[in-house]
Amino acid sequence: LEKERAAMAEMRGRMDVQQKTITELQSSLQTVLGSITSTSEGKSLILPSDQGALYEFIQAKKAAQDSAAQKAAIAEYLRRYPNDEKNEALLPDYIAILYAEGADAEVIPNCTRYLQMYPNGKSLNDVMYYMGESGFKIGNCDLAKKAFMKLEAARYKDASARLKEIKATCK
Repeated sequence: LEKERAAMAEMRGRMDVQQKTITELQSSLQTVLGSITSTSEGKSLILPSDQGALYEFIQAKKAAQDSAAQKAAIAEYLRRYPNDEKNEALLPDYIAILYAEGADAEVIPNCTRYLQMYPNGKSLNDVMYYMGESGFKIGNCDLAKKAFMKLEAARYKDASARLKEIKATCK
């Protein structure tokens, strides 16, 4: 019985060493290849591991109008580098893609995130527009009205007319 216990303990030790080796190999592979992610279309994508290269990848996908790859790469960038200065420009692009896909339930929290991080951001009005329209689409009339009242105050294009439409629909 003691010999069996010793043999099992030795096997456990070897298994732990093998698991550690596997974990180290996976980490090395991810460093070399970057992150592997999938797009909303189900395609696998290998994203660069370097911050600068990932940002360039995002810009290339934007120029190529590959919104699925751009969206996946931006999501990864925001996850890896949550406090990077480039996020002020990336987050509105991400929101615009989500909005175009009709993912209104995802648009609103990302708009909120932008507004909290960049209360005077360059894309403030565009983000507010997406928030208001998405709020309206999901039936959150209060959110839609508030967003379009702020846009109206900022003299955003067609905000007054859209606010009237929302008020007429959401009684």
